[in-house]
Amino acid sequence: MEQQRIVNEFMDMGFEMPLIVEAFHKCKGNKAQMMDELIRMTEQNQKMIEQSMSMANQQRGSTGGASNEDIDINKAIELSLKEAQGTGVVFEPLNPEQRLRKKGMPVGLKNVGNTCYVNSLFQTHFQNLKFVKAIMDFESGVTFTDEEIKAAKSGANQDKKKLRLNASINLVKNLQALFASMTRSHKKYIDPTPVLNNLVDDFANPIPVGDQKDVTEFNMTFLTRVEEALQTQESFVVKKGESPHRPTHVDSPLEESLTHKNNLLLRKLSSIGDAEETFMSSMFFGKMKEFRTYIQDKQRMMDEEDSLFGAIILDITHKDLYSSLDEWLCFDIEDFRAPNGEICKAEKESWITKAPDTLFFQLQRVVFNKDIADIQKLDNPFQFEKEIYIDRFLLEHKEIATKIRTEVKALKRRLASLELALSKINSYKDTGFDILAVLGVATEFLNSQLDEKDLTEATQLQKADPVNIGILSDKDKLLTSVNTIKLYSDHLSQKKKALEAEIKQIKDEIDALYSKLKSEKYVLGSILIHDGVAGSGHYYSFIRNHDDTWMRYNDIQVSEEKEEQVFKEAIGGLNHISAYCLVYTSQKAIDKETEHIKKYMQGNMNLANELEVPKQHYSIFLKEKLRADVDLDNKKFHEEIQEYRFQTFMKNISEAYQTRYDILLSTFNSIGKGAFPFHINSFGLFLKSEIKSDSMIKWYVLDTCLQEINPNFKFKLKELKNQPKLLKILQNSIGSLGSNYSLKELELPKDDEGKIDAKLAEYVDQITGAIICLYIFEKCLTQEWIETLCAIRKLQQLNFPTTSFFTKITKNLSSILVLYLATRLEHNIAIQDFQENEALMTTLFALNKGILKQDDPQSIQVKIILNDILALQQNKFSPEALQSFKEFVYKNNTSMHGPEELGKALGDKKSAELEKRLEIISSEGFEPYKWTEITEQAYAHQIKKQFDNFSANYKAWVNFHNSLHSSKTPLKQEERAKSFPYAKEEPPKEEHPKEEAKAQ
Repeated sequence: MEQQRIVNEFMDMGFEMPLIVEAFHKCKGNKAQMMDELIRMTEQNQKMIEQSMSMANQQRGSTGGASNEDIDINKAIELSLKEAQGTGVVFEPLNPEQRLRKKGMPVGLKNVGNTCYVNSLFQTHFQNLKFVKAIMDFESGVTFTDEEIKAAKSGANQDKKKLRLNASINLVKNLQALFASMTRSHKKYIDPTPVLNNLVDDFANPIPVGDQKDVTEFNMTFLTRVEEALQTQESFVVKKGESPHRPTHVDSPLEESLTHKNNLLLRKLSSIGDAEETFMSSMFFGKMKEFRTYIQDKQRMMDEEDSLFGAIILDITHKDLYSSLDEWLCFDIEDFRAPNGEICKAEKESWITKAPDTLFFQLQRVVFNKDIADIQKLDNPFQFEKEIYIDRFLLEHKEIATKIRTEVKALKRRLASLELALSKINSYKDTGFDILAVLGVATEFLNSQLDEKDLTEATQLQKADPVNIGILSDKDKLLTSVNTIKLYSDHLSQKKKALEAEIKQIKDEIDALYSKLKSEKYVLGSILIHDGVAGSGHYYSFIRNHDDTWMRYNDIQVSEEKEEQVFKEAIGGLNHISAYCLVYTSQKAIDKETEHIKKYMQGNMNLANELEVPKQHYSIFLKEKLRADVDLDNKKFHEEIQEYRFQTFMKNISEAYQTRYDILLSTFNSIGKGAFPFHINSFGLFLKSEIKSDSMIKWYVLDTCLQEINPNFKFKLKELKNQPKLLKILQNSIGSLGSNYSLKELELPKDDEGKIDAKLAEYVDQITGAIICLYIFEKCLTQEWIETLCAIRKLQQLNFPTTSFFTKITKNLSSILVLYLATRLEHNIAIQDFQENEALMTTLFALNKGILKQDDPQSIQVKIILNDILALQQNKFSPEALQSFKEFVYKNNTSMHGPEELGKALGDKKSAELEKRLEIISSEGFEPYKWTEITEQAYAHQIKKQFDNFSANYKAWVNFHNSLHSSKTPLKQEERAKSFPYAKEEPPKEEHPKEEAKAQ
């Protein structure tokens, strides 16, 4: 039932049944883990769809002569697949608790339709303290009224500048809200839609971010809009040595934007001199000096130019970051046009003059493949370090770096030849087969053929078919082959070791050459990963924390990751997973943030933050309104959680109530009017048997559900009047079950409350009676007569009505026992065994006089048996014993019957064992009101079982009792002698006979 409920809940979210069932078993029903697993499985399915689409496209392109019909069908399939995917892998869990942020975990971002690359970028920017602070500090000095925006949109000549600026301002304002939520929200993930809705291009056209774009291109547009908004505030431009001031020409870049094709931000930043720099230029853009050397009019010429750089595009075919960056800065231009118009070859060198705080590297993995006339993703491994030093690329180190570069180039040429030679060993002709491994397998196989048994079989096979074995039949030649391969394998192994050693030596030499150029350190902070093929796939990111741990940011899912796994996925060569962008931050910027964190922690030692989140120190940037907005959102979110808990709780309650009420009615109807008190198996059954009011029964069942279904969320039904919201939800939930389960009023009248309390007290007495009754049966079977009498007296003291089961069972048991005791006494005297007679007479007298009435046929039969003993067996007694027995018989025949006689017989004797068992009634664990599932251990079932045992062991006396009960005719001595042929050494034993006698 629980599994079905969980399955239904996830189906309501839009997940498919097979995935839900698989996730349920994988996660063992843990709903929080199931959500993450279902999203992962669904994303995996989406990738398979995308790969299938890609393969279909490639097949379509390779068919060449495909008919128009085939092409149309493929397009239809592709469209259908896209529609099946919807707008991206976005599932909003119905249970808000599954959206609750985990302690110590960062906030994820919702994928609102193929926006995984945007989410990865936003998460990366959020790690940048300087960037976040600039966003949080933003206060625009420019505002537009709704009328102004409406006017700007109307007419043929729209005011693009105003619309774009308004969008940029709104973008940063929404980015403020997003970053505030990522800092302080209690939600597991945030929806970035408000930010994305305000992202426009230079012509104020909305950018459809759902269409997968180049991350660098998107980032440039995003930063352009942010910079544009920041220009509208007082503190945008910072001149060296001066206080912040507002630029004098805020509108000038806007005027240029509609007439130039190049990016607005690059044009603006390129015009800024060394005397002043903007936030964006210092953070993301660096400057470099370009030197071009070429031959003009047979003379060696050189010109130089200052330029700006942002994202650095690295050619991954150079295998590692340093080599690729070196090639990006220094390369040959084959078709360079000299100032005189002459086309020649030029050498270009670029040297960094100002490095930004953040280095953004894009790995050029997507290339155009001429062979297939389509773009292709390169999955080649690309090496990069956690820490890099850019000193070798700085203009100030040009002289020494140039000298080192010359030496390094020679070393790299040698390194390339060595690595090529090594690759030929590790992967023979690029097949992926290691030659040494292949030779090892071949040697192992040939060695196996040298076994005498194998050699015999080979010889036999050759006789039958000489072609089948060939050289393997000749042991000498086989040995020669093995030795030859071994010699060559040893030679190749030594060669490989020598190559590896020399490669390491060269790399160490290169590192040593640059060892003195290690002051400008940059640390890897973020890796953007692409999983897929060219044109499609999924983006996620790995981001390093200040404590050097790594986090995986995969849209709404954020988790810790081991560094080994991070680099395994990032380097490439693993299916279609590889790093697409690398983001490094200068050590100086990191040190500033570290200092900021220390100051924050020192100033907030007493602040309690239940989330203990990374970037907690960002809280100091939050303006009061942003803080209040997030806190209000958190409050509403927790109210949503509480509301959902209420709804779920009450839904569970109503379902449990319906089930329990059905069980109660079904069980009650199956009981009938039997002899045994099955109604005491639970308070619900007892209440149903005692009270005719269905509403009171329903009220009780519903009350047990409220108190028991959720141990962490308990209510008593009568307390709900103080919870009007809960009461209303419960009323609606119960009302939806139908008229058979409806309750007009959930508040029970005072009189009815009193009735239930009274019945509960009666039920406790019933349980007490059941415990005593079971004890009586137990002691009867072991013939511990004093314990039996003590228990019967205890049961008698409860004063059950004469119609009660316990009153009747006490009477019937006593009737059977007095018959057994009297006949046993008669038998003992007949064989002159007087050892146990005193105990038998005491018990017999107490039960006969204390329980039975004078005119009961069993009491009359006892009187006859005792008189027959005196009349027929006096010679068996000694004079003293005879006198004592006569007195006993006289007392039995003449004394009055009454319950006090049982007390007189026992005196102050009590059963310590029975009292111990009855302590359960007063213990804390005794909860008679609680809903009870009926099992074989229920009291009534145990009583029936023990009664059956008793009836089987005392079968003859049960039949004797039944005969007297029906005929009222006592048995004579001769008849008794035939009916009870027992021997002393065979007392009654506890067993389960096939035929059972029942006491009436």
